[in-house]
Amino acid sequence: MKKILEEKDKPPTSQIVNHFFVLKGWNDKEKAFYIENEIHYGRYVGPAKQLLTLYDGNIELAKEKLDKTAKWADDNGFDGWLIETAIKRFLNKNE
Repeated sequence: MKKILEEKDKPPTSQIVNHFFVLKGWNDKEKAFYIENEIHYGRYVGPAKQLLTLYDGNIELAKEKLDKTAKWADDNGFDGWLIETAIKRFLNKNE
């Protein structure tokens, strides 16, 4: 029997990627959605690690930065934002 982990018990990078997927509206989709849109979970793990590194491993601060980036993107009509966008905004503005 496969044990389902609570979000807080998952690895930090998984928590960041999962939060990003929620913000993008990509969570809980059918497998066909991910295939059709060429969304590969593993592709976001590296950027999630980088974002966590910028915030010294603080998951909540990294999630907060993703939230701010999502709001910024929404306010500016920019649907194509990624985790890397949050990293660039951190490096450019240090919000």
